[in-house]
Amino acid sequence: MLDTAKLKKIVGAGNVIEEAVKLDAYSRDISFVNAIKPRCVVIPKTKQAIQELVKFANETQTPLVPVSS
Repeated sequence: MLDTAKLKKIVGAGNVIEEAVKLDAYSRDISFVNAIKPRCVVIPKTKQAIQELVKFANETQTPLVPVSS
């Protein structure tokens, strides 16, 4: 199970999205790949938060999917 408390500690509670309605928007793109809803969306604001997030993902074998505008 994903430790969202640890993610919130890394990026701040307001930067971790867990609401089902909001996660739906991140479950698909314009490709033909089937939609997969993420467990959460994390919005890092600093270089340090990104580094800690990648370290966390490596340690927990959690896949990261970068999204940008």
